Amino acid sequence: MSRLEAKKPSLCKSEPLTSEKVRATLCVLKGILTSSYGPSGRLKQVHNGLGGCVCTTSQSSALLSNLPVTHPILKILTTSTKNHVSCFSDCGLFTAILCCNLIENVQRTGLTPTTVIKLNQHLLRLCTNYLKSESCGCRIPVDFSSPQTLLCLVRSIVTRTQPIGSLGSISPSSYGSVKDLCPAKFGFKHFLHLIPNEATICSLLLCNRNDTAWDELKLTCQTALHVLQLTIKEPCVLLGGGCTETHLAAYIRHKTCNEPESILRDDGCTQTELQLLTEAFCRALESVAGSLEHDGGEVLTDMKYGHCWSSQAESPSVVNWPDWLSRCGCGLCNSQEELHWSFLKATQHPIAPQTCLPHEATGSSNNLTLDCFTAKLSGLQVAVETANLILDLSYVIEDKN
Repeated sequence: MSRLEAKKPSLCKSEPLTSEKVRATLCVLKGILTSSYGPSGRLKQVHNGLGGCVCTTSQSSALLSNLPVTHPILKILTTSTKNHVSCFSDCGLFTAILCCNLIENVQRTGLTPTTVIKLNQHLLRLCTNYLKSESCGCRIPVDFSSPQTLLCLVRSIVTRTQPIGSLGSISPSSYGSVKDLCPAKFGFKHFLHLIPNEATICSLLLCNRNDTAWDELKLTCQTALHVLQLTIKEPCVLLGGGCTETHLAAYIRHKTCNEPESILRDDGCTQTELQLLTEAFCRALESVAGSLEHDGGEVLTDMKYGHCWSSQAESPSVVNWPDWLSRCGCGLCNSQEELHWSFLKATQHPIAPQTCLPHEATGSSNNLTLDCFTAKLSGLQVAVETANLILDLSYVIEDKN
């Protein structure tokens, strides 16, 4: 006869975010994600303690799928991020890191969850409205008559992963030529049948001696293909390399400093509360940009465009920055312009970032780092909404049976 065990009562914990253990666990997860972020992000080897294969990756979809989390708060965060990645394939690490930053920064303000959620939602609306507006200074329209912008977007995705160092160009002869065309009718639909001059097939061959690296290659190329499909539906891209985050933070600071009346009138908050949360929100965005630096270099932002700049680790304490900086993170601005910089971690004063893009943005620049507009906008929304959900948690009830 099997032995019966008495049913254990459910475990109820109030104010879960006040627990030091939960905060420490959230900090560890943030550290794992942050160190994997960007083109120089470090690869992670995830191995189940009970055995099984080792997963080597720096991509959010593979990392979060193989990273076991047990606490309900971490499950909410990772599940939201995985759902975002399943729909958009890109910006998973951006979403998770921003969510962690928001939770961490907001807790330091001491504001009530109700106030935080209302103000976070308003700041999110400011961000989305600005990113969708024609005057946005970090959005570039895609011109389908020129492939340069799309090539920059794909190159930003493909070459920012560790297993792929470069992407070779395709010879024009590989595309083949049209010998003839003839009309064709199938049912009620009419088509033009293109008859090739020769049977030319252009394929992308993915190969690697290591199965793990091969899986990374396949996942990376699938992401690039999905991002291209999203860009065709929404023909615009965002500046990469941390420039969208720092530019957006500068815009939000300027907007809330110069036009606080509409926010205070609608949400019933004080100006002090608005200033505290705006700084926490902007610092969260800037911390994501700072996460791209993994080699001990300094991260700066300029006072004109609000773009992100990175210097070498051995920079002297007193330095003429134009001699040490070449281009901003996205590659759009160069240091030879009349710019002034400040350290990203220093106190940032509200500035009005220039919203008109430099000429190179609409020209044929080949070296821009770009992000998918649709994926990043969704990631921003998911990060803020998930942070609001976690900050609003009052009780966690766990069934221990």
